[in-house]
Amino acid sequence: MPEKSEPPMKIIPLFPFDQKTGKIELPEGVIAGLKSFLDVGNKPAAVKRVIELTGTGLRMSKDYVDALQKPVFQLAKPMTNTYAEPVSKLLTVGRPEGEGWLDYSTLGITQEHIPELIQLVEDHDLRILELPEGLPDEAELPEWFAQIHAWRALGQLKAEEAIPAIIGSLHQVDDEDDDWIGEDAQEVFALIGPVAIRPLTKYLADDTNGVNARVAAATSLRSIGETHPETRDECLSGIVSLLEKYEENDEGLNGFLIYELVKLKAVEHIGVIEKAFVSDHVDVFIMGDFEDVQVELGLIDKRTAPRPRMSLLDRLPHEENLFVPERKAPNIEKKEKNKRMQEKKSRKKNRKRK
Repeated sequence: MPEKSEPPMKIIPLFPFDQKTGKIELPEGVIAGLKSFLDVGNKPAAVKRVIELTGTGLRMSKDYVDALQKPVFQLAKPMTNTYAEPVSKLLTVGRPEGEGWLDYSTLGITQEHIPELIQLVEDHDLRILELPEGLPDEAELPEWFAQIHAWRALGQLKAEEAIPAIIGSLHQVDDEDDDWIGEDAQEVFALIGPVAIRPLTKYLADDTNGVNARVAAATSLRSIGETHPETRDECLSGIVSLLEKYEENDEGLNGFLIYELVKLKAVEHIGVIEKAFVSDHVDVFIMGDFEDVQVELGLIDKRTAPRPRMSLLDRLPHEENLFVPERKAPNIEKKEKNKRMQEKKSRKKNRKRK
């Protein structure tokens, strides 16, 4: 009788990453070795080494290596606006790492700090701090990322009183080409809960707000509906009400509204979706055409006609050139922005200053 083979030995990484915080910590000697790979242009080798040493995935390892190429500096002079401990710690954390969020309670942040966290979310001066003279352009200041940590902490605290401040930050997606709040909003508002539905619906309906900020509001409504299923119909209502104005809306906005309806399996609203497509007021780069929607909703088994042009259903979510700035004609530029918004979950843009 053949002997049973031994199960493969599980390899324990030398420096396992913190699964709770998503943080990678390596000794200075190891970091120096990684930088030596980068100095000779061998980034893949550095990423592979991080994977081996920490046991984390490709994306987190790549983010870690990318951060090694962007020196982070503290300001030499104290800021005009000062924050008390422990909120002040958020000014030193720097760029969020990996997919997971930091557990801000580990910094000592509690309900009593909500007012100061709201102040931090609204502190636009942090976002436009200039690098001190003599630092390279690719350097980063940790203060640039303090707002991100503040609204994430407010989400974890389920801070209902922070809703106006966080919604007030959505304009940054359009006005400052900053995708962080656009990406984080859905998670923050899902944590805060159903009380955010009405203000988000009001923001979504206001056509004086930027298209991509309104998309973030629609995505947040969908996320609340998924997290709190009892609110699904209320969340759908705001999205559908706006889609019913499809002839007045930006066609990219219509595409994203339909995307959110499909994510919520809103088969009951297939009529207004069809009308929007028939009127030719939907950017098919977002969700595909009406047949694609019917397939996604399970209303038909498969397409019967060729897809008229490539939609994001056909695109890989990890294309490396999605955020490469190029000069394009206005209509092409608009399409590219729609594509980037749709694929935002797969990438993080650099936080920018004005």
